[in-house]
Amino acid sequence: MAEEPSFLDILHSQAIIERAHLELRSTVNLSNFKLNTIPLNLTQIKFLLNLYLDKNLLQSLPVEIAQLENLEVLALDYNKLNEFPPILLLLTTLVKINLSYNPLKEIPSQIKELQNLEVLWINNTQISRLPPEIGQLSKLDTLGARCNNIEFIPREILELGSLRWLTLRGNKIKCLPEFTTISNIIHLNLSHNLFEEIPSLSSIKTLKYCYLGDNPLVKIDYKDFCRFKHLKLLQLHKLNVPEEYLMEYPFLKINDPDVEVSTFEQTDNEDSEEDWADSLDTSDINTSEGEDEDDGFNNNWNNHIAMTWLPLIAKLGGCIK
Repeated sequence: MAEEPSFLDILHSQAIIERAHLELRSTVNLSNFKLNTIPLNLTQIKFLLNLYLDKNLLQSLPVEIAQLENLEVLALDYNKLNEFPPILLLLTTLVKINLSYNPLKEIPSQIKELQNLEVLWINNTQISRLPPEIGQLSKLDTLGARCNNIEFIPREILELGSLRWLTLRGNKIKCLPEFTTISNIIHLNLSHNLFEEIPSLSSIKTLKYCYLGDNPLVKIDYKDFCRFKHLKLLQLHKLNVPEEYLMEYPFLKINDPDVEVSTFEQTDNEDSEEDWADSLDTSDINTSEGEDEDDGFNNNWNNHIAMTWLPLIAKLGGCIK
């Protein structure tokens, strides 16, 4: 039997939506409510900017979600979406999307329509290819597609001038395509793939942090490490690098700091060296500063029921006359 949201989950989610309507809130956090459908009154909040629907049971999105004409941040990770929701292509104001941990299998070429997109997370989605049209997203700063079945990186993505954070850890990539346009990538994670030799990275002058651990690297000329002096970190976990090269090239690391960050906040605000180097093993979104939590409403909402939500209970449950 399919898992269903409890009556209290439905009531709580409706309370949050009603509160957003009443207080003109720009953020709604409905994470982890076991929702299998989106309440349609949610789509009537025209001023909504940030919507968190992660950790639910959604298999599709209603067409009414296109009414959220100002939406910028949308979290849909950890749901049951078996395809990229086509209706998202109409939300051209979107800046950040997280679709990780959904069995999508494919990203449509029409994603190029989302010209305001800066952050796209599609980790653990079972996709086998990245459409070259991602390279037409002129504002895309961060792309995370780890733990999928990708075998090839389109040249157009590597040539995307705005892209600074690219993680493709845990795929089936054997080599990088040749690209002519100067890339601006700062953080590149290609660990847990199928590289037999270290790819040519010397043309990416902006690159500072590169992860290549757990690749079957067998074709290595250690003298070529001099080509990577512009890096702050070249991580080569499970590779026996001679001690003299570790001394000569301090950017070489053979330990395993090999986990990824995929929070929407990673590239927000001013950049720092620590932000670009550090990685965290999560695809969760930090909602600790969400508007709905600033006065303990989500944790103590039962205290509000008797005074505020009795009419809503009557409407949903039909048990109060």
